[in-house]
Amino acid sequence: MKTVLTVLCWIGIAVMLGGCDDGDDNGGTAGAYGDFPEVSFVINESTGNVICYNADKNVITTQQICTWNCAYYNNKGAVRKVTLWFDEALVCRDSGIETTTDPDTGEEVTKVTQECTNEIALVKEDFDPCVL
Repeated sequence: MKTVLTVLCWIGIAVMLGGCDDGDDNGGTAGAYGDFPEVSFVINESTGNVICYNADKNVITTQQICTWNCAYYNNKGAVRKVTLWFDEALVCRDSGIETTTDPDTGEEVTKVTQECTNEIALVKEDFDPCVL
């Protein structure tokens, strides 16, 4: 009887060790990119709000705050808690190039001109470990 129990114990240990993850998923998707959402949002200028896709939390007060508990953001290798703040901000865009002559040196000076307007924009990003 002792021998039978010993053999069964060794078979059980072999089965448990065989089930351990050796890091090779044989091309499967477990632990791959598709397990967590990608941080994705669209700024809707007509409503003044932001559409936060797959966000775990979306709060609108004087500013809009979207939170993803575990998601990829700009770096596909790091899954983390991402919090983004959106608010009105001065947004400047290049509108052209202006060339003038320096009166002291006589050299041509080229500078980029910009047009700035108040718009809804991403004003702050915060990253923390995922909350499980």
